Amino acid sequence: MAEQPDTLVPLLAALRDLVAWLQDTSVPGTVIGGVAASLLGRPRVTRDIDALVMLDESKWASFLSKGVRFGFVPRLADAVNFAHQARVLLVRHEASGIDIDIAFGALPFEEEAVGHTVWSDVGGIRVLYRFLRIFSL
Repeated sequence: MAEQPDTLVPLLAALRDLVAWLQDTSVPGTVIGGVAASLLGRPRVTRDIDALVMLDESKWASFLSKGVRFGFVPRLADAVNFAHQARVLLVRHEASGIDIDIAFGALPFEEEAVGHTVWSDVGGIRVLYRFLRIFSL
């Protein structure tokens, strides 16, 4: 990617640190949602990053605490309790102000999605992403 417009700089910083967090903790995951759709097709405006990770529920609190080293803070007072109810960890990348929604996968199709991701270079950041296509019969 050539020079990035100023509007993408915060998103790229959050994406870089998210990838570093997942790699540091050896948590398998992938970027999904608007960012993934933009990588596969026409870029679309998005103000957050959505990710899907595969991680045992007993490790969620530790995972969140390790995210602080990469600039991620919880968006809720009891983010882990909320995650146990909704299977989504809501964090914010402090430096950029970008919100990250991390879905905890558990179903076979989610595991398959994480296992069949594609590497792409986004503004000098190597990212795993998955765009789930939905087909109708």
